[in-house]
Amino acid sequence: MTAIELLHSPELTGLRGLLHLAKDPLLAFEQARKLHGTFVAYEQGGRSMRLVMEPSLVDELLVRHADKLEKDLFTQALRPLLGNGLLTNDGPPWKGQRRLLAPSFHPRQIGKFAEMMVSTTEKYVSGLGAEESRDVHADMMQLTLEIVLATLFGSDAERTRDVGRLLDVAMDDYRRLTMSFRVAFPAWFPFYSRLRFARTGRKLRSVVEDVVRQRRDLPSGDDMLSRLLEAKDEEGRGMDDRQLVDECLTVLLAGHETTALALTFALDEMTRHPELVAALQAELAEVLGTRSATLEDVPRLRVTRAVAKEILRLYPPAWAAGRIAIQDFELGGSKVEKGTSLVVVPWVVHRDARHFVEPLSFRPERFWNGETEALPKGAYCPFGAGARVCIGNHFAELELILVLATLFQRCSFRRVGNAPLAFSPSVTLRPRGPVRLEMRAPRGTQRSV
Repeated sequence: MTAIELLHSPELTGLRGLLHLAKDPLLAFEQARKLHGTFVAYEQGGRSMRLVMEPSLVDELLVRHADKLEKDLFTQALRPLLGNGLLTNDGPPWKGQRRLLAPSFHPRQIGKFAEMMVSTTEKYVSGLGAEESRDVHADMMQLTLEIVLATLFGSDAERTRDVGRLLDVAMDDYRRLTMSFRVAFPAWFPFYSRLRFARTGRKLRSVVEDVVRQRRDLPSGDDMLSRLLEAKDEEGRGMDDRQLVDECLTVLLAGHETTALALTFALDEMTRHPELVAALQAELAEVLGTRSATLEDVPRLRVTRAVAKEILRLYPPAWAAGRIAIQDFELGGSKVEKGTSLVVVPWVVHRDARHFVEPLSFRPERFWNGETEALPKGAYCPFGAGARVCIGNHFAELELILVLATLFQRCSFRRVGNAPLAFSPSVTLRPRGPVRLEMRAPRGTQRSV
């Protein structure tokens, strides 16, 4: 492989760079790419940083050098909430967990949840008025929470309904602690957000602990918790209650917000492209008619799948991902020293004109007309890559396709104003403020008003 030149960015270094990053990290990284290329070095807080925005380096880093990395400090800061779940753990313990959990996330197992994903979406549609202006971000957050609660806890989903509210509170405090001036203070400094983050985490764990304890004495069900309770490693050992709680909370967090964001951005974009809405609805009429979508329909939903893939390209919910080098190694011919922070930036990688035609345009057809068939490894990575590729990627893709199909089969959407999407990127790529759309549900599918 040809070495990629490592260039330094004074614009991202020091206090001025920190303020630039805090104000608009998307713009800061885009400018770094424009000024300095796809492999950029800078210094922050005495730490050596590397932006990795070249596909070949993304693949090299996350695949070949996976064992030389650990999760970044932002992810580690979730440990008080998630414990040592799959998202936050590292090293040999993580490898054992991954092997133990993998069967529960196999596409064949995930496919069993397709009917529930569709029925939950249909229930949401039935609660709509004939015509309403709605914040679809708030709606999609609630819808995906309902889906993940039903998937994870099955018949216990009603008992865990407070989990969504507690998760929102915890993540708001997490963002305050990691994406504001508070990050400069020591971990013991008693910000109210820090105290509440710890208190909310204890409440969350208490709810899930109660469900896990009681479920051990019940017959196995079809939900994911039942499969996690049955999971055994090579020596026949299962997870104790603490590890089960860690993994349940990880599934709730990772399987909730990111899909809600992708759905929000997809609904907003589609209202800007009536020709795509027409193509999507024609496909749904041909494949589904008036019946509900099923798992078997997914391979035939070409337009729907392309919309899902394109929204994950243009607006990757996991817009950046950090790692820390735990030993020295070479990346693209340049030495990376132990302790260096490396940031992979899908937001920039996915918008590279070398690999995507009209990279800033929403063009789902690129995923069915052959344009993306020869993409280099690392050029499209909405779920990461390598050993730590998101274990829930099949779940997320299936949910995104089936929910979109159900919504566009049973509703129509219209813009409220023409303002472009604005973002508030933190851990995920969140919209800045409500995303309001006018939603219409056909007669017979909505509640009376």
